[in-house]
Formats: sequence, structure tokens, C-alpha cells
Amino acid sequence: WVYWRESEPRNGGESCIAKPLQAADYADILLGAGAYLIYMSAYPGFKRVFCESLGLDEGMVAWKELDSNFPVRNRPIYMGLIGSMSKRNFSETMPVMLKVLQKILDTHASQKGLIHTATYKIGEAVYDYFMGTKHSKRLLFPQNADEREGCFTRHQASQNASVLISPSMMEGFDFAENLARWQAIVKIPFPYLGDRQVAAKKDQNQEWYDTETIKSVVQTTGRIVRSETDQGVTYILDADFSILWDKYGKRLFPKWWTDAMVWE
Repeated sequence: WVYWRESEPRNGGESCIAKPLQAADYADILLGAGAYLIYMSAYPGFKRVFCESLGLDEGMVAWKELDSNFPVRNRPIYMGLIGSMSKRNFSETMPVMLKVLQKILDTHASQKGLIHTATYKIGEAVYDYFMGTKHSKRLLFPQNADEREGCFTRHQASQNASVLISPSMMEGFDFAENLARWQAIVKIPFPYLGDRQVAAKKDQNQEWYDTETIKSVVQTTGRIVRSETDQGVTYILDADFSILWDKYGKRLFPKWWTDAMVWE
């Protein structure tokens, strides 16, 4: 377990937080629910890491990988990788990133889209930069979690080619058909190390941390292509993707996903 305190700026109080590092100690609650359990996911991660997290005997777990029935041509993932968006490299990469986003916005001037920023700081930088451009009226930027649903509703209702800028729409939102024909991943969504539980688990198992990051990337690319006939283009722009690709390559990324990668 990890324990810590956080101040609450809204009410001037303090939160005391306790979180377990592993779910394995509590897996009996789930495992006792039936003789056979079936877990389904677009990407459950690496089998060994998945089994360890739930205290499962890897040899007793059947693992079936299925191909996607969404045509590859409908879901290309363009690997831009223009520069690292880590804190250390942010100031150097960001000016180039904004120029590339300008080209993407120009290219998709008549289509709704998404810009995933992973942090509010990056989201604010993108939003402020384009407020002085011809694209300013297209942009919607929920500046905290409470504003997300409202901005999504406005995006749905908009008759313009609106663009949502957000650090937290990488899962749980459905941008089917014309709600988004393109998206850009400005920063790879590494799990937040300010969460003491995440930091402690990373110290225990780097592979768990990397798998969670890959999960987030795969989930993000799935926001805009929601059926066999839907179409959408994804741009991955943060060069820190190479950290994962060089380390794991096709070993951890699903084949149906890597089939859509375009390196030109």
C-alpha cells in the first residue's frame, strides 16, 4: 500500500489517500464469481503482466488474440515523431509542433477532429497559439474535467468543423463518423507519476508502466474509427513513442494496430 496527503485548493482542506499496489490480493472476489471467467478488451496488454497484476497462474490462462475487422485503409496511423515532448525537450519541440498542427488543421479544414495533449499545460499552449489564427472559432478546450461533457456536447451539436483540445479524452468518448475524421496525439500519455501509486508500481515493475502507456496509445487511436465503415486518420507526433517502439516493437503492440502504421 501507499499512503499520502494532498491539499484541496477548492475548500482549503486536505485529502488522505491510501491505495494498494496490487490487485492480486483481492482477486478472489472476482475469481470466485464463476468456474470460468472471460476477460475481453481491445488491448489487455502483455499476458504475463496481466496475469501478475491479478495473481493468476499464467499457465492456467488461455490467451486468444483476434484480428480487427476494421479495414486498415480506414484507420491509418501516421508516425510524425517530430520531437520529444518531455519536460526537458518541451521548449525546443513545441514551436515545431505548433507548425505541424497548423498544417494538420489546414489539411482538415472542413472536418471535425481531436488534439490529444496529455496535460492541461500543453492543451493551453496549443489553444492560446491558435486563438490568433483563422482556426480560432473551431477550437473547444475544456480546461478541467468538469467541462469535458459540456464541450463534447457542443462539439456534437456544432455545424462547424470544430476541434476538441483535451488531455483527457483518450478513452470513454465516442467520436463516430463525422464527429472526428482525424486526431493528433501531441504527447504520448505516460501514466502520471505524480500519483504515488503509479510511481511506486513503476519502481516495482517498469514493464507494467510501459504496458499501461501502450494501452493508452491504442485506446486513443480507437476514439475516431468506431465501425467497419467508419474512417479516420491518426497522427502520432511525439517522438517519445520511439522509446516504446525501440524497446518492444511488435512484441507488445497488437498486430492489427501495427498494420495501420504509416512511417512515411
